[in-house]
Amino acid sequence: MDLAAYQQAIAIQLDFYQAWYKQGETLAKLQRYEQAIAAYDKVIEIRPEDSNTWRLRGQALVAQKNYQAALDSYNQAITIYSDFYGFWLDRGNALYYLQQYEEAIASYERVIELKPDNINAWNNKGGSLIKLQRYEEALIVYDRAIEIKSDSADCWYNKACCYALQNNVALAIENLQQSIKLESNRLEIAKTDPDFDAIREHEMFQILVDKYS
Repeated sequence: MDLAAYQQAIAIQLDFYQAWYKQGETLAKLQRYEQAIAAYDKVIEIRPEDSNTWRLRGQALVAQKNYQAALDSYNQAITIYSDFYGFWLDRGNALYYLQQYEEAIASYERVIELKPDNINAWNNKGGSLIKLQRYEEALIVYDRAIEIKSDSADCWYNKACCYALQNNVALAIENLQQSIKLESNRLEIAKTDPDFDAIREHEMFQILVDKYS
């Protein structure tokens, strides 16, 4: 069904929440976020305990960079149903964007309790620890993430960032190279990533650049 069909269904039956829901999903895919949020609000008027609609509303708000409102939506979803890891992951990400890193870590840890192999939770927890300059803890987290998913370019790259921030050139290069093997564009990212500022002029970094140029 397309938007016109959903609108027609709603015109016939105003409280047809499934049509509002599908309309919201379609509008979000079209990046028409204001309208998507309005459609999700209609679903919530009819079914205030619909936790997944609260989540989708939060995701549309994140797309608008309205992170505080998104966090409020995710909190509503969790209040309704606290045992779905996806709600906690989204909540953690909103908190990360709000620079509330300690709270973000607590949310990611809840994800890991519910779904221990969720690579995004491990990776994002590590990123939050880096923001707090808790590098040794972050490295432990990334090692665990790599045990779960050894081909995660993100985790190898972020581990390299962690070593670079500690000015450990050899290990930064070693992990960055592993990330580049998995995704070749990682070197281009590293060339301007502030996390590598301290080692970018080092001979070992320049050799790596030359190798993949």
